[in-house]
Amino acid sequence: MSALINIHHAMLQVWSFQWLVAAATLLPALTFVIYRSPSPCPIPGIPHNTNLGLLGDLPELWRWQSQTQQVFNFYTSHFEKLDSPIVQLFVRPFRRPCVFVSDPDVTEDTLTRRGDEFDRSALFGDLLNGIVPYNHARLPTNKQMRAQRRLLSDTMSPHFLRSIIAPRTRQAVLELVDLWKRKTELAGPDCALEAYKDMQHAGLDALWAATFMTELDASRSQQDYLSRPELVIEKPSRGRVIFPKPPLPSISVFLNRILATSEEIIASPSPKQHHWVLRQFPRMRAMYRTLGAALKEAMDAAIIQASSGDADARSVAELVYRRSDAKMMPREVIRDELLGFIAAGHDPPAMTLAWGVVFLADHGDVQTRLRDDLYEAFGDQELPSADAISAAQIPYLDACIEETLRAGTSQAGVSRVTTRDTELMGYWIPK
Repeated sequence: MSALINIHHAMLQVWSFQWLVAAATLLPALTFVIYRSPSPCPIPGIPHNTNLGLLGDLPELWRWQSQTQQVFNFYTSHFEKLDSPIVQLFVRPFRRPCVFVSDPDVTEDTLTRRGDEFDRSALFGDLLNGIVPYNHARLPTNKQMRAQRRLLSDTMSPHFLRSIIAPRTRQAVLELVDLWKRKTELAGPDCALEAYKDMQHAGLDALWAATFMTELDASRSQQDYLSRPELVIEKPSRGRVIFPKPPLPSISVFLNRILATSEEIIASPSPKQHHWVLRQFPRMRAMYRTLGAALKEAMDAAIIQASSGDADARSVAELVYRRSDAKMMPREVIRDELLGFIAAGHDPPAMTLAWGVVFLADHGDVQTRLRDDLYEAFGDQELPSADAISAAQIPYLDACIEETLRAGTSQAGVSRVTTRDTELMGYWIPK
């Protein structure tokens, strides 16, 4: 036994010595390679920051993010900083620069008429890689991408939007309004409420209900919690009221946390690796397991409902499973398309609603005019139905929605990658 132990110790010493030799050999070599690595090489003519180090614009981006908790406005700030509608930034180490364009006409022309020169970029897909690795957002424009995207094509039809999406959205908004009424009663008239998280929960409630025909009930859970008679709220004389956090449904909590990871890694130089690291934490692994079980149960129910013979689909998942091409798709692909539908529609509606509230609060005359037009359109109906809202012709409401979308910029940007050497705004852009 002692001989075996001595052999074991000897082997450990040999391996330790080998690792030390390898480290001593490779570390200077790696340091030399990094030292000799060229500084970022900009595309000729396009404005950019000067005196960049090996990491390019990343150090400045990280400082900006730590100070503002924002990322996209770091990119857009350079249009003013460099006084140009086209700029280039080095936000991926040892890679070519990313070119940013703010001109709306050039953007529209690039997206609608130059598809053979500019294909879908993997940037958005990399952000969602750890959440929906089989979603079509990670694929270039090819036969497989088009086949997967067609699975959800009918969800944008007017009939489906009016019959499925609109009623769920209306119900979620009504529950959100009831929650705000309860918070206002507790806080008093001179105090402010934190509303954005409530909008996110309401949006997620609506999307989950429309996708799987089941309820998350995050808004209702908060309202029930705040309606308890023993609840005590500390009310300042003025300022923001901080409400105690209620025990939200686990799926709602997990979905919000998992979807938030794409925002956390947006400034990461290696999104795929960053996602992998996050998924190794025990709490995140448990969240993914719980969410996976919930998705499996909801998808199994949708399969049964899709074969029931009903005339119309009652959820996004059922609509997908009624398609003949869905039978040829692996289950994980359909799962990630459905979860991607929720992920893509999760934050933009909440952001748009938040900006709409801000704009209407800042412009009382617009709010009054809009309210008058709504009363004129719906008369004494206290709560018009989703069909009534969809069928109503209210030009001022349409104008307010379009102006909110324009000024709120809830869609931060669209990314593309060049498929060949080309030009943009007079500048040469390499493949």
